[in-house]
Amino acid sequence: MRPRPASGFPAVALFLALAALPESALAKEPLPSWLAQAVASPVPSYNPKVLAVVLHQEETLSLDAGGRVEGTTRFAVRILRYEGRMYATGRQHYRTDGGSIREVRAWMIHGPGEVREYGKKEAVDMAAVGNDVYNEERIRAIDGSGEADVGAVFGFEASFEERQFSGQFSRGFQGELPALLSRFTLEVPAGWSVKGVMFNHPDVAPSVTGSRYTWELRDLPWIEEEPARPAVSSLAPWLGVDARAPAAAPAPVVATFESWDQVASWLDRLTAPMAQPSPAITAKARSLAPSGATPMDRIRAIGRYVQDLGYIAIQMGLSRGEGYRPHAASDVFAKSYGDCKDKANLLKTMLSTVGIESYLVVICADDRGFVRKEWPSPQQFNHCIVAIRAADDSSGVVLSHAKLGPLLFFDPTDPETPVGSLPEEEQGSWALLIDHDAGDLVRVPRAPPERNRTERTIDAEIDSTGTIRGSLHQSSLGREATSERTVYHRANDEAYRGVVEARVRRGAANASVSTVQSRDDERRDRFDLDVAFTAGGYAQIMGRGLMIFRPAIIGRIDRLSLDASSRKYPIVLDGWNDSVTSRTRLPAAFEVEELPKPVMLDTPFGSYTARAEAREGMLHFTRSLRIKSMPVPAEQYESLRRFFESVRAAESTPVVLARRGSH
Repeated sequence: MRPRPASGFPAVALFLALAALPESALAKEPLPSWLAQAVASPVPSYNPKVLAVVLHQEETLSLDAGGRVEGTTRFAVRILRYEGRMYATGRQHYRTDGGSIREVRAWMIHGPGEVREYGKKEAVDMAAVGNDVYNEERIRAIDGSGEADVGAVFGFEASFEERQFSGQFSRGFQGELPALLSRFTLEVPAGWSVKGVMFNHPDVAPSVTGSRYTWELRDLPWIEEEPARPAVSSLAPWLGVDARAPAAAPAPVVATFESWDQVASWLDRLTAPMAQPSPAITAKARSLAPSGATPMDRIRAIGRYVQDLGYIAIQMGLSRGEGYRPHAASDVFAKSYGDCKDKANLLKTMLSTVGIESYLVVICADDRGFVRKEWPSPQQFNHCIVAIRAADDSSGVVLSHAKLGPLLFFDPTDPETPVGSLPEEEQGSWALLIDHDAGDLVRVPRAPPERNRTERTIDAEIDSTGTIRGSLHQSSLGREATSERTVYHRANDEAYRGVVEARVRRGAANASVSTVQSRDDERRDRFDLDVAFTAGGYAQIMGRGLMIFRPAIIGRIDRLSLDASSRKYPIVLDGWNDSVTSRTRLPAAFEVEELPKPVMLDTPFGSYTARAEAREGMLHFTRSLRIKSMPVPAEQYESLRRFFESVRAAESTPVVLARRGSH
């Protein structure tokens, strides 16, 4: 599980009209004291882009020795801009197998005496995860966004109970909105110990009253959206808490973890019994991967089979930790569907029947910077992949492990990323290798930029009117191939043709394509594309004597926009290589007047080279851009921006032709 957001997000819109409400819907009782104090809180002056401010965010939990929790959530937000009305929503998570919502209430305060109260009739119950067939994690929500005006305060309060499978708690203090007050309180049985670790914020000691521990943060700033910044979960403060019974107490009902070895062992006990092969699994695996095939071809064949199974999630027993246990491999195989851990477990099981060892790996799939070594806990992970004992002919995202040797990481849930590659957001993350005696927190390798590259070859001709006709051959590898493959598979032929034509037009306005042919080679993780195109007016005719055009016809650099004059957060660069080789026949009536000067840039972030030469009526142009995978500190923003500005300037420098005899 991940830290719960400190501010609400849009839920099911209720769009209730205040004028149409019965008199009983208007508040007749005073506001709760916590909400009255929040409404009275002075609000600082914020950037005009700030849509709302959290006035009060609080969760209070009471844990007993049997793992039962009683809790209260309180939340208040003031709307600062019309677009911020979506934050006037309160949400409380709960699990049907071990918990329930006791009460939910909400208030909309427009001004003194203008208070609208919501109760259970306005509460909506919904699934927490929309694409799961069944999930015991649910949400009780009250949505006041339809009635929220600028300046209004929306307050929400919920009381609930739940069961904990461990004595660990992770709580976020903030979403992207600024927060004036954010608080988390945990009460434990007498004699228990409590230890908290704060992330993305200086350490804060809790205030302690008896066995009641409270962490409080105030005046948390707005987390502004910036291009390529880290995820909010890597920037907003969050807390990991361990509650443990005294050593002399009876064996605790709730699990505790003091090391990553213990977390791995606990997960191994949950998952290992589910990886027993059936005769049907064994027969299928051996038919897909006969003994005469190379180890990598066997891995590819079984990997593709598991990738092609349907993704369907059925989550049960979450309050007992069952959300980390896959369904039995035989059941997943028989039904031909499963979620990420089901698919990973089936792949592991099938590989074992053909003599290939592999291990389940838990990882955070949407924020490579989220998992922290300092807090051993399964709650930091939300996805499951596989690490495979690498064969001699393997290549890709491979880790040299001290005990297990080379390990090839593979995600059998992602249907577009073949064996040998890994989704970009999972590379570079801390992940937990699950094994009974070799469990280990490891840093997943990042593929070098050379593996994520696009190579283009263009043969073209410009006539005396400035029209260009040509052919493009493009080869994409690694992550670039995955991106191309995804676009191709999600579109029909006509739509894909439109996507390709739009790309060509970014370099050659008014272009049209007459041919689009693609070839997908998953074995080499390569996607090839051939395009024939025509663009009238590509070269500009200046009077009667000059013709001007850009030599970089297609594939100009436009991935990252760094237009702001300053930067608050680091820039996360995902490495890639982009190269172009073009040969353009020039119109016979013109000769070269001026060529762009060669460019060579070499920086800590990447490199760029470009060269144009004219020989025997042809313009030969080469361009290469290499970007490294790295976080760039905000202090180096100006240097990074200058690098990209220099690249764009080089891309825009034109070739100038002069009509023969015009001088």
